[in-house]
Amino acid sequence: MIETFDNPYTGATRDVLQPKLAKVSRKFNLHGVEQPAFDINSEKKTGPVTRNGNIGPAWIIGDDIWVNGDVIYRAEMPNDLGQLIQVNDWSTYQGSMKQVSDPNLMTADATHTFNDINTFNHPWIGMEGMNAWSISRGFGRKSHSVDGMPDTWRKLTEKTHPELLDDNPDIF
Repeated sequence: MIETFDNPYTGATRDVLQPKLAKVSRKFNLHGVEQPAFDINSEKKTGPVTRNGNIGPAWIIGDDIWVNGDVIYRAEMPNDLGQLIQVNDWSTYQGSMKQVSDPNLMTADATHTFNDINTFNHPWIGMEGMNAWSISRGFGRKSHSVDGMPDTWRKLTEKTHPELLDDNPDIF
């Protein structure tokens, strides 16, 4: 886990502000996100805020099914950060059509890839006054237990949030 980084634009060494432990739940129906996934501009909703949580299309090839589930959030000025906030969380989920179609199966195996492209940077990064974006991407596979998680995750979790290793769904 990165604890500090040398900002190549400002030359400053910055402490990385790690996100708080939070359970995030996005519920999709046939039309997209059922509820707002997040709200960065929660304290002062003074500028226009728009959301788009569309889902699809789905592609089926043999037993493989891929579905896009994107969440887009835009907060115009004025807002909490004092700049345009545009969050693009673009996800692709992949699974087995046989599992997804099984009415007796409560949760199907799946993989998840995402790209997160934001037109802003949080103040802790130290880029005030600079027009900069943050971009991240990742991938993973659903695990039905802590034992199924990668060793790297388990070792990091042991250091940062050992309570998660109890595999207790009521921890949040």
